[in-house]
Amino acid sequence: MQSKGHGYEYSILEPVLEDDPASYDLVNPAQNVAPRQEYSLETRAHQIFSTDHLQAIFDDPKLLRQFTSFLGEHRATSLPLLIYYLDALKALAAMKYANAVAEALEPLDGHEWSHHAAAPTQNSTLEGKAKQAFDVLVREDLPAFVNWTWVCEYATLLRQIDRV
Repeated sequence: MQSKGHGYEYSILEPVLEDDPASYDLVNPAQNVAPRQEYSLETRAHQIFSTDHLQAIFDDPKLLRQFTSFLGEHRATSLPLLIYYLDALKALAAMKYANAVAEALEPLDGHEWSHHAAAPTQNSTLEGKAKQAFDVLVREDLPAFVNWTWVCEYATLLRQIDRV
């Protein structure tokens, strides 16, 4: 049960903690209040089908396992693309590690050649290929994964309802 707020919050509903005789009153929705953008369907769709969402899936081992299983079972032609992307990330991580080790090398007394720092290793071509592979996964496979996930959740919900 809810009742009208007090003072300037008069148009806001508040929970009723005790038996209030005014709690049955219907309250009109607030006027001239813009809908909250973060809750709009369009905003949510952009978030669900975004690169940030797929990155969040990749950052969570359980979700990555679910995504990989989905591709293996339902979109086997995309599995080589996922493997390509993950292998490209491994290669880039290996270069980052090699750069960190090389940067940590201390100059040696009596060896002039050790006083010059090694140039960092970069591979912008590999970085570009990894990004392109990721973009294809976002564009083609993330929507299918999201839809499959919702269908599975809906089917689970229906099974639970049938048991009641």
